Amino acid sequence: MAVILSFFPLLSINVHARWLSIQESPSVVERLHMEFDVKKDGTWTQTVEYITRVQSEDAKVHSSIFTIDYNSVTDKVEILDAYTKNGSQKFTVAKSAIEDRDKGDSRDYDAMKVMSVVYPQVQVGSALHVRYKIVTAKPLLVDRWSTQMAFMPSVHVKDMRVTVKSEKPIFYELKDTRKLLELKQTNPRHLVVRNIKPLPGWIHAEKDAYFHPGSFSEVWVSTDKNWNQFVSVLESDYSKILNVGMPAKLQPWVDQAAKLKTPEEKINFVLEKMSAAFRYFGDWRRHDGGLVPRPLTEIESSRYGDCKDLTALLVSILRNLQMEADVALIRRGDNPWGAEPDYVLPATNRFNHAVALVKVDGKNYWLDPTNPVTSLVPYPDISGRPAWVMGREKGGRLR
Repeated sequence: MAVILSFFPLLSINVHARWLSIQESPSVVERLHMEFDVKKDGTWTQTVEYITRVQSEDAKVHSSIFTIDYNSVTDKVEILDAYTKNGSQKFTVAKSAIEDRDKGDSRDYDAMKVMSVVYPQVQVGSALHVRYKIVTAKPLLVDRWSTQMAFMPSVHVKDMRVTVKSEKPIFYELKDTRKLLELKQTNPRHLVVRNIKPLPGWIHAEKDAYFHPGSFSEVWVSTDKNWNQFVSVLESDYSKILNVGMPAKLQPWVDQAAKLKTPEEKINFVLEKMSAAFRYFGDWRRHDGGLVPRPLTEIESSRYGDCKDLTALLVSILRNLQMEADVALIRRGDNPWGAEPDYVLPATNRFNHAVALVKVDGKNYWLDPTNPVTSLVPYPDISGRPAWVMGREKGGRLR
């Protein structure tokens, strides 16, 4: 679970750039209050109050529709209150102006949905109020919970507060180079995060500013502080999938690969076969609401899969070639650090991708079966990252 709050800091900008003042900003978030109620089993309820002040003609269009994305298999969304306030006048959002619809058309994975709220009578100066609740009935990891609050450039926020109430003790990790936040933990099960300065919005510049994530404010919250304990349930689920063994229909691939001379030739052969035979289906939806691959036989018969599906299948094939292969979780995307900092507090959204790690004669090969062009050398989108290798008894943290 991640709360990506798009407000804030930059590392370097054009010499003529300057921060937009609150008065210049097209819109301002006057209040953003969130409360998490976390149960022992890892399920949770999130209640949000959001008030936006419209300050320009452009913002009338952009702010008049408020959307909430959610996973329809695990989540239930309820709009508690929504209205436009113009001075002393209050215009309630009609039920017909609240729409709940599918986001995407795939029926093979959990359907993501989006709920939209259309405000009436929006003017420059309007205050747009919405209060809603998301109930998540299935945890990503049983008996575990985590979230991320990331503050990055977007709109000004005057009053921000996040409250976490948990039936289990919670731990946090704070990165706040600009000293915008204050955290208070009155007891092990209660945490409050609030801003002590207005969270700045965009800047005015001749060119786009460069925002380095090292200058973002981030708060990580987790019910565990030990990675091995946190990931153990997920590792058990992966073991159940992999222990079934490689689908029998892929045995001809193993027989052909086994005739090749070097391990590298065998790996490339399998990667090329998978690239030609399987379609990467990476739309970030979760099968059965969770983080576990589908059964290997189902992946083989469907001939498509997301990163964890294709990686699990690749690992099963390489193990049949008597290679030491494991699934590794990693973050895929831009890497402005070069060598990305280690992840201290465990959280599910530290990682967004799965690859295979194969050890050959003491050398590690990080293999990404979702790439259309095969390579034994990792592409920049995964290189230099911390990774968690599944199933290692003494801890799976590698780089």
